[in-house]
Amino acid sequence: MTTRALDASRDKLANVLRIDGEIKHLETVLRVERHNGLFARNYWRQRVEQAKSTPGLLPAQMGRLEKLLKQLEMYSVVQNSSDPVDP
Repeated sequence: MTTRALDASRDKLANVLRIDGEIKHLETVLRVERHNGLFARNYWRQRVEQAKSTPGLLPAQMGRLEKLLKQLEMYSVVQNSSDPVDP
């Protein structure tokens, strides 16, 4: 294996390990955020989409991110249905 290939493999592994921490953070924050709505849903959606664009994601990581996007969609539907309607 060439030095360039080893460097690429290390970079991919570093991305995979870093993104695991990011996904864990997003899962934790969104579990809490669901109840108090401190930040806008669009902000969190952008964070999840940004994580999804990370090169070298494993299928399990992609699945966790897809699940977060579905949760955000659900939270938006629930929040919109509970908003008071202006007469």
